[in-house]
Amino acid sequence: MFTRIYKLCFTAATLLALSLAACLPGGEPAGSPPTSEPTPTRTDAGAVTRGKAPISSVKVSTLDAAQVRVKIQGNLPDACTKVGEVEQTQSGHTFSIMVGTVRPTGAICAQALVPFEETVSLDTTSMPAGRYTVDVNGVTEGFELK
Repeated sequence: MFTRIYKLCFTAATLLALSLAACLPGGEPAGSPPTSEPTPTRTDAGAVTRGKAPISSVKVSTLDAAQVRVKIQGNLPDACTKVGEVEQTQSGHTFSIMVGTVRPTGAICAQALVPFEETVSLDTTSMPAGRYTVDVNGVTEGFELK
């Protein structure tokens, strides 16, 4: 009786192992020599995808007429995406800040929101008193210079 159960379990385990091995990439059992060339990697070394960071809040702090800081908060879409370049331009009474992102092209990453915070100083030393706007990737906040 014990021998019959043992043989039945051994046969079932062998069939299960062969079935699972057929699901491996290439349909070959683990440990068998490859029959074709290795699969190329999904990304080129160093290739990145650039984008704009999703912004959830912008807060402007005016310490004095010459010191204005912008606190930027947001959430990156996955564990591979990082904050990239932060570029600032000024036209009239509007300061535009672009917070960029970089991500390895084709990377497979955990899909989880990753909070980030950046602080940017605005050069307002030669700016006249008045109302100004800060635009960070489409999210705006106003402030006043006195």
